[in-house]
Amino acid sequence: MKKCKIYSTTKKAEAEAVVIDKCVLLPAPRRDDVEPAHISDGQCYYPPLYVINFTEGMNFNLIPFSVECEWGEYSDADDSPVRSWFSYYCGDDYTVKCGYCDTTTGKICIPPEMEHCEDFNEYGAAIFGGLADFDYNSEIYNDVSDEIKDKRKSTRAGVCSGLMNTKGEIISCRGYVGIEESHYGVFFGYQTADGWGAADSEGSELIEPLWAGISWDGMGGFTVESVTSDGRKTYAIINGSNWHDGEVVRNLTEEPTIIYSFPEDKRRENLSWEEHFYQERFRLTQKGDRYGLVRDVLENRDEPLSTYSEEILEPNYLYEDIPDAAYQSWIDAQIYYYAHIMSRTPRNLPGRIGDGWDDVPADIVNEVKKHMISNDMKQPETIEEVES
Repeated sequence: MKKCKIYSTTKKAEAEAVVIDKCVLLPAPRRDDVEPAHISDGQCYYPPLYVINFTEGMNFNLIPFSVECEWGEYSDADDSPVRSWFSYYCGDDYTVKCGYCDTTTGKICIPPEMEHCEDFNEYGAAIFGGLADFDYNSEIYNDVSDEIKDKRKSTRAGVCSGLMNTKGEIISCRGYVGIEESHYGVFFGYQTADGWGAADSEGSELIEPLWAGISWDGMGGFTVESVTSDGRKTYAIINGSNWHDGEVVRNLTEEPTIIYSFPEDKRRENLSWEEHFYQERFRLTQKGDRYGLVRDVLENRDEPLSTYSEEILEPNYLYEDIPDAAYQSWIDAQIYYYAHIMSRTPRNLPGRIGDGWDDVPADIVNEVKKHMISNDMKQPETIEEVES
């Protein structure tokens, strides 16, 4: 029997426990509804779930615990990837080690080999790590500003971190200087000598870690921060690599956090989305005294990372001009779209009533025709003309 401690980083709670036969148990009075897992000198011991209320609702029934032990004391493996990770990034001379046990049985599921580990999220990933000695006087940091160095040091100062899955496998081998959980299984990681980026719960990189700062509220693209040579901050919106790659807008002078209530009477619906679920919102972008507009889109509520941003207006407008300018941009886009469609739609198609123009919104038919004439686009007469 060895003393240990269970804890929850999410609920910010902890409790004293003991390890008995590779199970983490807590002393408690005998219960009528549950048999004790162990009895010693008249004292009953139960798994964490039946003793401490903060263990309820833990994802995958796994809760972290810490214990003073030797390497491999609670592991059957001769070669530990976790120990190799710590040896490379942090050293492995710490005596108190962390692992995970099952809340319902107390059984140790992931052996205590880590210097630090946190609660699992609902996607099956958890932050683990340990102390590391980063030498900021090294030549590798010559191009890193003092401001960024200070920010790194304040982010779990001296900590090197990675991600682990519920099997105890390391799913992100990067030694992040700091890492924190965001929304929907997304983590923000700060990598040595580079900057902030984002990764998902499978360890896949969403945003390359090159930025002075990063934020995301769970919808649309990520907002990233840069610092110019004269110390000014600029902002950009970048879509994650799961969907639409690339920067949406860059060199903004203000952080794009203002949600814009777009007037309903100026909203031009995207007709191609009628049969699909989507959620949208608008954000203002700003360069100096000029404004633009970004639309954040969530295509599938069951896949929270199926979200991206698109630029509606570049930040070149007065604030009061945004509704009319955005409406016109939608009109222009539809005109271009339907002009292309009609240039590929035969006028005479067997079995069809009409020449295809009934599918074009009535209020832009004339504009589509003008666009086609000015761009030397013609509607084909037959399907053979399209295929040729």
